[in-house]
Amino acid sequence: VVLRNGGGVFVWGASSSNHAVIPAEAQSGVSAIAAGGNHTLALKNGGVIEWGDGGPVTVPLEAQSGVTEIAAGFGHSVALKGGGVIAWGSDEHGQSPVPAAATCGVISIAAGDYHTVALKENGTAIVWGWDQFGEGYLPVRTHNHVTDIAAGGSATVLKVGTQVSPPVVFADANLEGALRTQLKIPVGAVTELDMATLTELDLHSLAISDPAGLESATSLRVLDLR
Repeated sequence: VVLRNGGGVFVWGASSSNHAVIPAEAQSGVSAIAAGGNHTLALKNGGVIEWGDGGPVTVPLEAQSGVTEIAAGFGHSVALKGGGVIAWGSDEHGQSPVPAAATCGVISIAAGDYHTVALKENGTAIVWGWDQFGEGYLPVRTHNHVTDIAAGGSATVLKVGTQVSPPVVFADANLEGALRTQLKIPVGAVTELDMATLTELDLHSLAISDPAGLESATSLRVLDLR
């Protein structure tokens, strides 16, 4: 999905869910876009437009005005409005019901395939939804120090502070090797700042030598930030 100059949306790729059939209202004046697994979101004049999943999608009334940020998971949608999170769509892993802590004071949002992340103005992050691969795990060091968030298919990435940080300690050597490959960082040099450069992390795209073993490992509660 691409946002054109002038606010038009351009979509290409698989069209089985009508991703590429752009609604007329999303052909101009759009200020932000987000792509999910089966749907596309556009933000226009504070209102969310959604399509895919077979055609246009009815957006909840509360997400039709006053929205400042949008994110899309595989089958769920997320919007930020007045410091509170709105979520709708697929909910098989609890990614849509918004916890009370994310209904106020939120400044940024992100969505993985089946989980949702919110950053609060006090520097805390909230994660809810699927946690099979440890995407809901928040290392103690991150509490009240998070400055940015991102979410990949089955991962949560937090930027902690702005200074160069101490080394990252991995509980699983297989995961460490995969992340080093993704980050193109030599052995012994991974830091929290390096990790913050990741904007998207999908386990299925990493060079993992034993993906079946990795997916079943509890060590995917990935980082002990010291």
